[in-house]
Amino acid sequence: MLKLPKLSDLITDASNYLATTIKAKVIERLKASPKINQWVKEGKELHQDKVACEFCGNELPAKLLDDLSSHFSEDYDSLISNIQKQIRTLTDSKISLDLPDKAKFYSEFQADYSASKKILQTEIMYLNETLQLLVQDLVAKQLKVFDSLKLSSCVDNLSKIDEAVKNVNQAIKSQNRKTTEFEKEKEKAFVSIISHYASEFAKNEQYDETHKNISKYGVEIETLTQDIKSLEKSVISIERQLSETVKGAEKINEYLTLYFGKEDLKVKVTQDNKFQLFRSGIIAKNLSEGEKTAISFSYFITRLEDKNTVIADTIIFIDDPISSLDSNHLFNTYSFIKTKLSPCKQLYISTHNFEFFNLIKDWFSGRGMKKTTQSFYMVERSTNAAFDQSTIVSMTPLLRIFKSEYCYLFSIIFNFKKMPNPDYYQLYNMPNLLRRYLEALMSFKIPNGHGLESKLEILIPNEVMAERVRKFIHHYSHSSSVTRSLQFPDLKECVDIVDIILGSIETKYKEHYDALVETLNNTTVS
Repeated sequence: MLKLPKLSDLITDASNYLATTIKAKVIERLKASPKINQWVKEGKELHQDKVACEFCGNELPAKLLDDLSSHFSEDYDSLISNIQKQIRTLTDSKISLDLPDKAKFYSEFQADYSASKKILQTEIMYLNETLQLLVQDLVAKQLKVFDSLKLSSCVDNLSKIDEAVKNVNQAIKSQNRKTTEFEKEKEKAFVSIISHYASEFAKNEQYDETHKNISKYGVEIETLTQDIKSLEKSVISIERQLSETVKGAEKINEYLTLYFGKEDLKVKVTQDNKFQLFRSGIIAKNLSEGEKTAISFSYFITRLEDKNTVIADTIIFIDDPISSLDSNHLFNTYSFIKTKLSPCKQLYISTHNFEFFNLIKDWFSGRGMKKTTQSFYMVERSTNAAFDQSTIVSMTPLLRIFKSEYCYLFSIIFNFKKMPNPDYYQLYNMPNLLRRYLEALMSFKIPNGHGLESKLEILIPNEVMAERVRKFIHHYSHSSSVTRSLQFPDLKECVDIVDIILGSIETKYKEHYDALVETLNNTTVS
């Protein structure tokens, strides 16, 4: 939208400023020479609070600055300031016209638009020239503020500009109207063409037969639509089976079969996306504790594997995972935990089962962990008159080192052989330890059901040595009298018996003996 200035007001304001004169104590020689007047005015401002002339260096005459201040009064400064503001207003009121090229108009509007555009451009040029003429008059007035000046001849052509603007806008409106109605006209033409070809088709083609075919196709479309709806239901069903809930049920069933052998137990998803347990196709009831444990543990692992859980950032605690399970599931459970939970950030496992503990201990020892990254604890229960109390303590090194009592007994006997110790506690228990160790050894080396005394001769072919060992372990491990119960075995005799037994085992079962020694050498109690 073109914003036009109020030219008549601008002309009036300029005429008033030109006619205004300053009443002051005028210095005639300055009034007579506007350029010198302006030069002195600028010099006066530079010499405020000065005593010497900045031009010649001589002392300023007395009262010179006072006389100049009377000449250049406040009215003088005010008029100059107002004239400068009016000059800026006139300059800002000039119009820069930017109209579209006639080539952008439809041909029937180009002639009228070009004529109106030319007139408008001419009148805008006259307006800008008038504004510039006013500017020139006011610039001249700044040099002759003590004189009354006449305004140059000016013409107010705003009415002609308004008329030219209306003509240009009318051409633009006609252009826009045709552009807006173009789609409607095109649609009318399209309808006419369709009507024409429809009429030609009705004349030249078999319309009735085609209409019947359309009806037949309509029935087929309805049938296909029903088929599509049926297929959409199937798609929804398939998508439902692929939902997170269904995937979770499938994963639970997979784990039940793979790790716990529970092929008869299945988890299915109900219509409301809940789990339902089935046994051999029938809703399961009266689940055993082992089955509850297997299902719960499978569900737990499945939840850990969902998309919202990052195993590497997860701390996991498992409390006795083989509780209530049959012994044949022990290795399955261990394998399950090792396979699925090995990458976790931190893993806690508690158990009452010694075999399961050994499996976990071997796994941790083989993970390449540093000792500082693995810890073993046990719960000690103490009872007093008031209440039962349990305490978590560091695990005894014996449980961490040895997997069985057999290995533990061998370690005591072997260490006694290496460094006999007259410690009476060890000396007192050695006959029993030897007997228990030999019973364990011979039970799996010679499983014929006979007692230890008959098997000693197989281990120790020398009859004298065999009898010596038999009497030692029989005499000191069975307290048949008070006197015997108070006796300690002779240290020298005990050393000889240990040498005979270990030497015989090394000779008879060397590979087994070497393996025990190697295990013992690789194990230290910390």
